[in-house]
Amino acid sequence: STVIGRHVWREEMCKEPSSSECIDSTTGEQTSSSCKMYCTGCHEDKFTADEMSKYQSLFSSFDDATHFQSAQMVRKVFCDSTILLGDHGDASSASDVSFWPIHPTLERLLHYKQLVNPLTDYTWDGSTYWSDWNSECLWGATFDTDCNGHGETDVTVSKMRVYDEDEKDFIFKALTNREIIDMTLPTNSYKLPYVYEDFS
Repeated sequence: STVIGRHVWREEMCKEPSSSECIDSTTGEQTSSSCKMYCTGCHEDKFTADEMSKYQSLFSSFDDATHFQSAQMVRKVFCDSTILLGDHGDASSASDVSFWPIHPTLERLLHYKQLVNPLTDYTWDGSTYWSDWNSECLWGATFDTDCNGHGETDVTVSKMRVYDEDEKDFIFKALTNREIIDMTLPTNSYKLPYVYEDFS
C-alpha cells in the first residue's frame, strides 16, 4: 500500500537514494538496478527484533506469519523494490509544495487519454471494486468516515479561474470535484484559461 510506504518514509525507516544512483551518468537515462530506497536493516543479513517490530506494526498480514516469512516480506517490499514513495502516497500530497510542479504533467496525460481513448465510466462509488471503499473514498468503510472533500459534489478549498456561461467571461469560483473534471474535458466542455501545447 502507498500508505505503508509513506509511513516508513515519515518514520525515517527508509530514505530516498541520491539522484546519481537513479540516473546513468553516461546516457542520462533512469536506471532501476541501484535506484532503491535505503531502509532500516536491509544492509544486514538479519533484521533485529526492534526493526522487525517496527515493520510488523505496518502490516496486518504479519499477524499469522513466522519471523522468517515476515523478514522475507520486508525484504521484498522495502529492500528489493525500485518503487520510491514519500508524501505523495495519498490525498494529502497536495500539502507538499513539490506536488504542484508534478500535477500539470498528470493533467496533461489525462487530456491525452481523453483525446485518444476517452474514459467511459465516471462512477464515483468505488465500493463495488474494493471493500475498503465507501461511496466516497478509499478507507472510507474501514474508518467509517465520509471522506470530506473527496465526494463528487464536495466543493474544493481553492477557487479556480474558469469560463462562466452566465458572465460570458473567466471568473474565479469554487467548484465541486465533478465540475472540475467536466471543465477539463478537452473533447467536451473545456472551460479553463489555458491549454497544453503538446504532450512531450
